[in-house]
Amino acid sequence: MADTVIAKKCEQGFTLLEVIIAVSVLTIGILAVASMQISAIIGNASAGGVTEALAVCQDRLEELIGLPLDHGDLSDSNGDGNTGLNVPTPAQVRAGGDALLPAGGANQPDHNSRVSLGKRDYYVYWNANPGASGSIDVSVVVAWHGRRTMHRTTLHYIKFL
Repeated sequence: MADTVIAKKCEQGFTLLEVIIAVSVLTIGILAVASMQISAIIGNASAGGVTEALAVCQDRLEELIGLPLDHGDLSDSNGDGNTGLNVPTPAQVRAGGDALLPAGGANQPDHNSRVSLGKRDYYVYWNANPGASGSIDVSVVVAWHGRRTMHRTTLHYIKFL
């Protein structure tokens, strides 16, 4: 009988409390890793949208660079003499939502188009302003709907004879 008592005292094992604490620590660690994965996925999707938008913007700008100076796509269709990167404004882009903003009117871009890549639409706007010495000042604005808001990116170029 003495041997039985000694054997029970020497038995090693985990109590229920120790198991609960260990499982809790493991669960917190797994949740932290899952949260980091979700943040990484969101960040990668956002970066993908910016990369595609810049590619669309660059493609349109290169097309415009290749056109002759008297081409209609390089005209100041609304006559405002404004090339600036401020048209369309971020507020106009947000207000437009999933629709292409009109072009050619007052306080509007000179030209517009829509480009669809996969599941995302990109709204392309460009302004042209004839400058001095036969140059044309061109800016391209690309807007797209992101996770919770509209985003936009711009490129600017001065085309000479």
